[in-house]
Amino acid sequence: MRTRTTLSLLSLLAVTALAGCGSSEDDDATTMLSRADLKSSLISLDDVGSAFKVDESDDDDDSDQELGCLDGLDELGGDSNDPERDEEISFEAKAEPELPGVFNTVGAFKSDADAAKVLTDLGKAVSSCKSVDVTDEDGARIQLAVSSDTRETDADATGQMNLEAAGSITVQTLTIPFSLRFSAIQLGNHVTVVGFVTMAEEVGPEADALAQRAFDRLSPILDGKDVPDLEPLDLKAVDLDALMSAGA
Repeated sequence: MRTRTTLSLLSLLAVTALAGCGSSEDDDATTMLSRADLKSSLISLDDVGSAFKVDESDDDDDSDQELGCLDGLDELGGDSNDPERDEEISFEAKAEPELPGVFNTVGAFKSDADAAKVLTDLGKAVSSCKSVDVTDEDGARIQLAVSSDTRETDADATGQMNLEAAGSITVQTLTIPFSLRFSAIQLGNHVTVVGFVTMAEEVGPEADALAQRAFDRLSPILDGKDVPDLEPLDLKAVDLDALMSAGA
């Protein structure tokens, strides 16, 4: 069913979103995190739990996957508008179908205005995307209802843009629930982006917890502190056999 292609899309969206802001000449940032600090601010394997592994796969094989109006989001970026530096990581469940999938990237920009434009451009790009209904070359039909909002994970966030899609994947007579969440969270001149994809009717509290964790890791580092000890989120891997039995 090639469900991991959606996480690949989120990865691409995250990278292009961070490259999608225009350059401003004012409002110089007072903080510019080093690459080491950016890596420390990323969601860790300890955060997601023992059922997961770092996803080191090459996404190039998934580049021709179609996801309707979500495909246009990969045009967000611009080579001349890259962040000053950024780091990224992704995780997948160890067991088939290797879901949920988690993606996190953090970018440092010259100014708050540059970082804010990431959210603005992302909002414009997703505002007209309301639904997805595509069938891939393997005959898997993906149907998703798409929505977006600016609800903030934490009151101390500078701004936030969220995209959520929920629906199903149908292969022959089998229909399985499928959903994803993508959140770009701004803290001053830095943006942390979290992608989450799973086989469920809605992404629910796990995606909320991941967005909060991304904020909780980046915020103290921006204050010149170490990331505090945080309880593992212990995300649950998808039980494909149970889903197939329920969807049969």
